[in-house]
Amino acid sequence: MRALTTGWGEFLDDELDRRAESSLLRELRPFERDGAWVVKEDGRRLVNFSSNDYLGLASHPAVTEAAARAARAAS
Repeated sequence: MRALTTGWGEFLDDELDRRAESSLLRELRPFERDGAWVVKEDGRRLVNFSSNDYLGLASHPAVTEAAARAARAAS
């Protein structure tokens, strides 16, 4: 069942088919995490600049505690 009835659904289906036939679809590869901002791919350790957390602050204890306090205060 198509959610879009304005022709966009058909357009998007056609466009995806066209890109697939041209080998233009992007496939994301899963990475193995090795710390907060380092990932492993094929045995190589890489800095993950695409995560918006390349400084590793999202998993810093002070940041996670502040987020938990804010969530508790909001409820």
